[in-house]
Amino acid sequence: MTVETRTAAEAVPTTERAPVSRMLARYLHAQRETIMDSQIAAGHDDPDSVVDMVKAARRARCALSAHPMAVRRQTEIRRLIEELRWLGITTGAAHELRAQSARLDV
Repeated sequence: MTVETRTAAEAVPTTERAPVSRMLARYLHAQRETIMDSQIAAGHDDPDSVVDMVKAARRARCALSAHPMAVRRQTEIRRLIEELRWLGITTGAAHELRAQSARLDV
């Protein structure tokens, strides 16, 4: 099973003039879709899906962190950033363990 990764250009049309909040929401939605699709693909033993999930979590976390005033004011955003960090760390560690195990089996 292959998971399509959406780039920032695909997530946010550049021809449309939209407020930053709407652009951010679209970008975060695209990353959320990638995480969800990757989670399903990971259940079907697609090794690339784990990497896509880690990248999408990192991109979403960075996009949220780029707005420091909102992060300072809203606890929900800080909590989401921490959860995305946790997802990236735990999923990345599982991927590394799997990759090392595959190398040892060679």
